[in-house]
Amino acid sequence: MDIKWLELRWMTIGATVALSATVAHSAEIVQPYVVGGLTFSDNINQSQQAQSAFVLDVGAGFDFDYQTAKNSLTGKYEIRQFIYSDDSDKNSAYQDMDLNWLYATKLEGVGLYANAQIDNVARFNDQNAITDIFAGNTVQESQLEAGATYSNPIQGTAYVDSRAYYRINDNSDNLGNNSGYGVTLFSTDGYDADVLFWQSDWSYDVRTGRESGLDSEYVVLRQSLGIQTPWDVAPLVRVNYENITGESGENVESLYYGAGLRYSYNRLNYLELSYNIADDPENEDYWGGVINIQSTSNTRFAASYDRRFFGDAYDVELSHRSRKVTNTLSYNENPTNYDRDSFVSGGGADGEIFLSREARWNVEVNAGRTLWNFYVSYKDTEDIEAVLLELDESDLSLGYGGKVTHQLSRRTSSALSIDFDDYDFFQTQTENNAQDDFYQRYKATLDHQLSRSISSDFELSYLRRDSSVGSFNYDEIRASANIRLDF
Repeated sequence: MDIKWLELRWMTIGATVALSATVAHSAEIVQPYVVGGLTFSDNINQSQQAQSAFVLDVGAGFDFDYQTAKNSLTGKYEIRQFIYSDDSDKNSAYQDMDLNWLYATKLEGVGLYANAQIDNVARFNDQNAITDIFAGNTVQESQLEAGATYSNPIQGTAYVDSRAYYRINDNSDNLGNNSGYGVTLFSTDGYDADVLFWQSDWSYDVRTGRESGLDSEYVVLRQSLGIQTPWDVAPLVRVNYENITGESGENVESLYYGAGLRYSYNRLNYLELSYNIADDPENEDYWGGVINIQSTSNTRFAASYDRRFFGDAYDVELSHRSRKVTNTLSYNENPTNYDRDSFVSGGGADGEIFLSREARWNVEVNAGRTLWNFYVSYKDTEDIEAVLLELDESDLSLGYGGKVTHQLSRRTSSALSIDFDDYDFFQTQTENNAQDDFYQRYKATLDHQLSRSISSDFELSYLRRDSSVGSFNYDEIRASANIRLDF
C-alpha cells in the first residue's frame, strides 16, 4: 500500500495556505544580481590528455518571491557566459531556472499552477557521471508542467488532493524529448469520518516521444476501504492494479485484490495485515502488510510490503528530528522512462521502461556554528523486460560522503566536503560489456560577505576517476574565485 499519508498534514497545510483567499497582505521581493568568476583547471577536459586552462565566467540573474491573496510566484533565473583560454570554440552560455506559479481561483480549493526548470545534467553517466558545465560534458534539460489542482482541508469527512497536468521535456541534444499529460488523485478519510476509513491513490500518465511519435502509458489504481468499529481492530478490503505500456509495445499488467485487518492505536498509528489474491494465475497470492507510526510531530515511520507487476515491492520512509540531529531514510521502487539520470550511451533515450529502486539516508547534525551533513544513496536501474525475465542486468550506483560547514565569523564561513560515487554498468556502447567507475571528490570552500550587497567565495577541489575502461581514467585539480553583486 502507498504511504503518502505520512506527509498528509504538511501537504494539507501547504495547499490550504496557498489556495486560501484570506491572506491579508502581499509581498514582492525581486533580487537582481551579477556574478563573475575565474577558474583554473589542470585538466579542463577531464581526460587522460590533460589540458590546463583558465575559464572566465560572467553572468546575471535574479531571485524573486511574489505573494498576493490569490497569486504565488517564486523562483530564480541565471545565465552565465564561459570563456576558455585554451579553445575559443568551447565558449558557451549556460542557463539555470526554477519557476513556480500558483493561482487560487474563485472556486474553493481549485488552483492553477505552472512549474518550469532549466538544468544542466550529465550527458551519459557511463561517459562521465559528473555534472560539470566547466568541462562541457552536460546537456541542457528544460521541463515545463502546467495544470489545475484541487485540495481540501483534512478536518472534514474526506481529504482529496488531485491534479491534471500537461508536461513538456526538452533536451539540448534532442535525445529523449517528450511531452505528455496525466491525472492524479489521492484521497483519505478526514478527521470527521466516523463510519469508513480509506486510502485512494489513482493516476494516469501518457508520454509521447518527440522523435518516435509513439506513446507510453502508465495506469495505477490502489484502493483500500475499511469499516470503523468500536474496537481497535477493523476489517478492510483492498485492490492494487497497475498497467504499463512502453513505446515498443511491451505491456505489463497486474491485479491483486484481498481483505485484511487493521489494528489502530489512533489514526496516525496502525498496523495492517492482508491476504491478496492474484487475478493472473501465473502470479502468486501473498500476505501484505503496512506499518504506520507517528509518535510525535518530529518522528514518523512507515513501511509496506506488496507484490506488483515486477514481484516483491517494498516502501520505507523514516524521519526523526531532535534539537540537534535530523535523520531521514527512504526506499521506493517505481517504473520510469525518459529519466535523464538513467541514460547511458546507446540506451534510455527511446522511451523504454525501467524499474528504478532507490534508497537514501541523510543525517544532519547542527552543532551551533558547525553543521555536519552525511549521506548514503543507492540506485538500481534495470530494463523492465530484464526484470520480468529475472536476468539481473541492472545498472547500479552507490554514493556516500559528507560535508562540514563552520561559521568562522559573522561574515565568513568555510566548508570541507568528501564525496565517493561507485557506478556499475551492466552493458555500455563503449566496450559492449560491463563497466565499473569510481569517483573521488574533495573540496574546500571559503565564503566571505564583503558588504551587504557584495559576496565572494574561493574554492579548491580535487577529482579522480578510476574506470575499468582505461581511456576514461583522469584526475583534476581546480581552483576558483567568484564574486556576486546584489542590487
